[in-house]
Amino acid sequence: MLSSHVTKMGYTIKQKIDICLMSESNPDMTQADLANWAKKKYGTSKPPSQTTISRILSKKDELIALKEHEFRLIRRRKPSNVLLRKILQEWIFQSVWDTFPITIPIIQNSATSLWKILPANSREGNGEFSHKWCNHFLGKMNVNLNNIENELIKPLKIWSFSEKDLLKNFLKQFKKSDIFTLDEFFLYFQLPLDKKLTYSNPSASSPSNALTIMLASNSDGSEKLEPLIVGHYENMACFDGKPPVKITNKYGVTYKSNKKAWLTSTMFYDWLAVLDKRLSITNRHIIIVIDTAGSHRVPILSPTTKQQ
Repeated sequence: MLSSHVTKMGYTIKQKIDICLMSESNPDMTQADLANWAKKKYGTSKPPSQTTISRILSKKDELIALKEHEFRLIRRRKPSNVLLRKILQEWIFQSVWDTFPITIPIIQNSATSLWKILPANSREGNGEFSHKWCNHFLGKMNVNLNNIENELIKPLKIWSFSEKDLLKNFLKQFKKSDIFTLDEFFLYFQLPLDKKLTYSNPSASSPSNALTIMLASNSDGSEKLEPLIVGHYENMACFDGKPPVKITNKYGVTYKSNKKAWLTSTMFYDWLAVLDKRLSITNRHIIIVIDTAGSHRVPILSPTTKQQ
């Protein structure tokens, strides 16, 4: 019976995500409606309390952002060396895509080297990373080194005319409303119209008045996916001191930040994971056609969202 999946300790991560997605796709539903839906959906003897529903919804953004392979890795304590983990994950994504060899000793050495150059307030521990730490870190990324050869992206090649025709015929199987494409660009929101922008150093950070914006739309223009915006600061001045989550929810966008305001493959992966869950609530399948930009280099994707 379905009720066996709801333990005495409460609902599973997957069930909590389903409740959040149901609330998001049906904004008119009250918490009482959600409780009755959960009772019917999971076959429990009574609906969850309003406190339980409220507590689940208060963590909606955090829950929806989880990847499926992370469900079993949820821990109460916060992870250490958060900045190091972000940098290391991005490096591993790019290395896997470029077919560079990756081993546990290489990861250990890279993690230690990163730890040494990070600011003191971003370092925790003594800079030593065990085999167990590396394996757990790879597990959270859903990367299996024992099967890495099968997961490596094949080297890029020039498409022939016949191969392009094959792709066109493949896409004809799908409705235009289910075929999407996306791209990102810099938005200089304080650049006067009578001025031009030049870079003397291409590797330099973008100006602080610039944002990276990623937009996605289907081929017939009938639907646009949630924009992804990357800024320099976690809290922009225009937020007026409000949490970024409240601002982004209000305007229907995803907001991330880093020093250069550049879109990374990790951010793109997180955006795809949220999109994947929103598609799953209606059992919808779509095609996303992307280019080979470094920010799109995500080696591991779930079945619902496929990379072509």
